[in-house]
Amino acid sequence: MAYSVSADGTSSGGRVPDGSHGPVGLQDGLAPGAPRFRLWIASYADWQPAAWNQVPPRATAVEPVDQALCSAEEAALFLQGFNSSMLAHHEPIWAVAVPITLCYEGDAVAGSPVRGHVFPLDEPTAPPDAPAFPPDESGSPLTSRG
Repeated sequence: MAYSVSADGTSSGGRVPDGSHGPVGLQDGLAPGAPRFRLWIASYADWQPAAWNQVPPRATAVEPVDQALCSAEEAALFLQGFNSSMLAHHEPIWAVAVPITLCYEGDAVAGSPVRGHVFPLDEPTAPPDAPAFPPDESGSPLTSRG
């Protein structure tokens, strides 16, 4: 059976059983050092799951649910909905949360010389009324980070 999952977490079978569309805002709220996961749809053989939180002993990655990372709580919520649906349908398709470690290879180090990337002049620019920087933790847009 062909099976697809869109970026909003819905599958070719529709919404996850709890009525949600899967993980939303996956990058928001992840504290530095917090575990991060990528959700994958996988196929398996010779295994019979009994609960949504089980992991197939041998699974093959089919496609990512989304390109973003999510927290452990978001991953568990998605797995609960998706895998509970798969238990009811007896399909050899399962969602798995793959632990991810971020690596900032090539990033600058405070106090060392830095070379930035030169963007072409024809790159799109933000509208004149947009803040120069995203809002800080209090929700106030900042005009400089100095």
